[in-house]
Amino acid sequence: MDTTEFRLLGPVGVWARDKLIGPSTAQQRSVLAMLLLNVGRVVSLDRLVEAVWGQEPPVSARNAVHGYVSRLRRVLVAVPDTELATSPPGYRLDLDPMLVDLYRFRTLVDRARSSAPEEAGGLLRQALRLWHGPPLANVAGEWLHDALGAALWEERLAALEERIAIDLRSGRHRELLAELPMLLSEHPLRERLAYLMMTALYQNGRRAAALEVFRDARARLVEELGIEPGAELQNLHRRILEADSAAPSWACGNPEHAGLVPAELPADVATFIGRPAEVARLSGLLGGDGRSRTGICQISGIGGIGKSALAIHVAHFVADRFPDGQLYVNLQGATPEVDPVTPLAALGRFLRSLGVADSAVPVEVEEAAGRFRSLTGGRRLLVVLDNARDAAQVRPLLPGSPTCAVLVTSRRMLTSFGGAVQVPLDVLPVSLRYHEPCR
Repeated sequence: MDTTEFRLLGPVGVWARDKLIGPSTAQQRSVLAMLLLNVGRVVSLDRLVEAVWGQEPPVSARNAVHGYVSRLRRVLVAVPDTELATSPPGYRLDLDPMLVDLYRFRTLVDRARSSAPEEAGGLLRQALRLWHGPPLANVAGEWLHDALGAALWEERLAALEERIAIDLRSGRHRELLAELPMLLSEHPLRERLAYLMMTALYQNGRRAAALEVFRDARARLVEELGIEPGAELQNLHRRILEADSAAPSWACGNPEHAGLVPAELPADVATFIGRPAEVARLSGLLGGDGRSRTGICQISGIGGIGKSALAIHVAHFVADRFPDGQLYVNLQGATPEVDPVTPLAALGRFLRSLGVADSAVPVEVEEAAGRFRSLTGGRRLLVVLDNARDAAQVRPLLPGSPTCAVLVTSRRMLTSFGGAVQVPLDVLPVSLRYHEPCR
C-alpha cells in the first residue's frame, strides 16, 4: 500500500504501507476512533472522556485526554494534509475521509446500491475486504463497543447478506453452501441468513435440508426470544413445502420474495398535466430494465409547487417495474402544527407492511433499520418518502439493495446521499396548473 490508511473496521490504528505506525495504547486508540468517526467535526472533550472511560471517568480524565491528543499529533505528523486541531470545546480531525476504511466501505456500498447486479456484487466484495475483524477491536473499555460497534457490525452484515443474495441470483449456491453454515452458526437468530441458507439448499436440490434449517431457526427464536419467525421466513418455508420437484422461479436466477406485496401509493391525480420533462426524467431513472438505474431520486421545491403530486404520478407510472411492491409514507416534514414522523415510526409501518408482527418490530432505530434492509434485500421494491424534513429523517429508511429505488420529496435539497439524483421544480405557468391540491 502506497498511502496512509486509518482503520476502524477491525483493530483501530494508522497504517503506512501496511505497517502499523500507531497509536500505541488502547486509550489513544479510543480518542482516535472517536475523532475518525466524526471527521471534520468538533468532538467535545467530554465525549472523548466518555469514549475512553464510559460513565465513570477518573478525576484526571480531562488532563489525560490532552496528553493522548498530544501523542496522537506525533503519530499524525507523517500523514500529509492531516491536522488534529484544537477547536473549543474539544478537538477536530481534518483529513480526506477516503483515507478512512469506514468511509471507503460506505462509499462502495452506496455505489453498489446504484449499480447493476453484476457490478454490485464486485463492489460489495471490495467493500467487505476492507474489514479486518470486529470494529473498534482494540480500544479501551466497553463504551465505544456498546455505543457504536454493534451499529458498525450491522452495516457489514447487511452488505454481506446483500452480496450473498446477489450470488444466489447468479446461481452460485454451491459456493455459498461452504460459507453460509459458519455465518448462521455465528448469528443463529438472524432470520435473513436462515432465509439465504434455505434458498441455497433448495437451489442445490436439498429440499429436506432447507426445511430442517427452518425448523432449527424457529426452535431458536421460540426458545431464546419467545417469538415466531417473521413472515418472510415462514412464507419461504411454505413455498418450499408446496413446491414440486422442479425448482420454482423464486429459487432460481431472479427470485421473487415470498413475503407480502405492499401497494401503498395514494391515488394518482386523474387530471395531472404538465411537467413532461420531469416525468420523463424520473421514469427513465427509476428502472425500465428490471432494476433501478439509480438508488435515490429527490424532488425538491417550495411548498405547494406540486412535489407530492409529481412523485405519486411517477410512482404509479413505474409501479409495474417493481413487482415486489411499493411502500409509501408521508413524513410530515413541512406540515404546520404537526410533528414530523420519526424514523422509528416510519420503519415500524414499513416492517408491518412487509409482514412483521407488531410484537416483533424492533424498538431501536438501528435494529429496525437493519431489519428493514434485510427484508428488502434482493427485492424489486419502490419506496416513496413524501415531505421529508431532512437527511437524518430519511437515512434510516433507505433500503440496502440495488434492486430497490427510493423517491423522496422535500422542500430542502438533500445532498448528503451519494449517487442521488436531484430534480428541482420551478413554478408551473398559470396555463398549465391543474386544480387539484398540491403538497
